[in-house]
Amino acid sequence: MDREEILVWFVKAGHSIVSKYGYAGLFFVCLIGSSSIIPIPFQIIVFTFGTLLNPLLVGIIAAVGSTLGNLVSYLIGLGGKEILEDKHGKKLNNIKKKLKKYGIFLWLIVIYATPIPNVPFAILSGVVKYDFKKFFLAVLIGELILNIALAFAGFYSMKWIAGYLTTWT
Repeated sequence: MDREEILVWFVKAGHSIVSKYGYAGLFFVCLIGSSSIIPIPFQIIVFTFGTLLNPLLVGIIAAVGSTLGNLVSYLIGLGGKEILEDKHGKKLNNIKKKLKKYGIFLWLIVIYATPIPNVPFAILSGVVKYDFKKFFLAVLIGELILNIALAFAGFYSMKWIAGYLTTWT
């Protein structure tokens, strides 16, 4: 099974889980999807179920599940800190200094408010021992922005498409 087949399988499995278990299934899919080292596009499911369920609740539940899933990557970085410090101590110190100078909180919000793969940023935050509460809050804010926007985009775009199609029939 190649990467593309795995992603298609996950989207189908995620759709099935959310269809069967509703909001609890959505939480689980987002938690698992964001805790993986391989980025899995659970955002497709958020977009889709924004049309079928309450889009605000879909966005909030997806954001909380995804935020908790991202903590796995943060903890991996925190656990691997010693290994990386032995090998790349000077580089990590330079990164820490730059992050302190320019701040990371707003950057984390921006990063997590976009659908780019963000696992490396969570791992790096753990490696540099960025404050756990600040990391959690920044990720939660970014994930809320992204997932609520995706859920409402699904909600409104499907209504627009349906309205457009009915004008032609």
